[in-house]
Amino acid sequence: MQEQILTYLDNRPPEPEPDRQGRVAIVASIGSGDESIAAWLKFHALAGVRDFHLYDDGAPAAAVEQAHRLAEKEGLKLTIMPWNLVVKTDYIKKNARTKLSSLLLAYCHAIGCYGSRCRWFAFIGTSDLMLPKKHATLAEPLQALQAYSNVSLPRREFAVFDKQGVQIEATQLADAPRKSKQAYRCLVDPCKVWRLREDRCNTTDMGRRTANDQGAVSWHCGPLSYRSRWSAFRSSASIQLNHYALAGHASETADASAIEFLKRHGFGSAEEFKASCP
Repeated sequence: MQEQILTYLDNRPPEPEPDRQGRVAIVASIGSGDESIAAWLKFHALAGVRDFHLYDDGAPAAAVEQAHRLAEKEGLKLTIMPWNLVVKTDYIKKNARTKLSSLLLAYCHAIGCYGSRCRWFAFIGTSDLMLPKKHATLAEPLQALQAYSNVSLPRREFAVFDKQGVQIEATQLADAPRKSKQAYRCLVDPCKVWRLREDRCNTTDMGRRTANDQGAVSWHCGPLSYRSRWSAFRSSASIQLNHYALAGHASETADASAIEFLKRHGFGSAEEFKASCP
């Protein structure tokens, strides 16, 4: 009998704590390919993220140790949870047994255990860099999005990601395939999320609607169906999400947004930034 992966899970939102406003956390999975995550952590710490909840499915011990050293040095709240899960059910649909996504289970765990403390959860990967386009941190662009519980960030594809560090100077790729499930990532209020998918969420006040980083709102069945007519929704004007792919066909367009962000924090180059990491 074939096996299928359940593509969504429902979740009970936690009650928000009173002092959570403005607090941003990143939830991500780490694994055997993450030989260095310290630079990734420090980059987002510069952007104002202080909480990181990482789910460890076989990351190298040296990388985990580096991450803890950096967190201690930078005053970050870092939780790394062992997460080698293979969970199945007896539920059968279309002659296929169902397997639960370990990533979605991690998202639900993070919301239930840590979500009450934060206004924003970013569900991104360790090949992603989330950065403010014009400001030193994410605080100002996120303040402009306080009216929304569900923001969708389009992943801008880049040619190479160096797992030994962060390759920031890269050539931008053409848009991701129209039906790619990885074309968007979620930035949400964890205290309002009740249904999760890997690329989008439903929230109690917005339902299946989502906003872009400029506050334009549409339904998931609109922009997230990846139709070309919804290309105007794909905004990175104030918050940009770079995804550094392992391979691809580069276009002629280079993007220096990450370098400009580092310069706002006193780093002259990507190499200087990486040298500052443990």
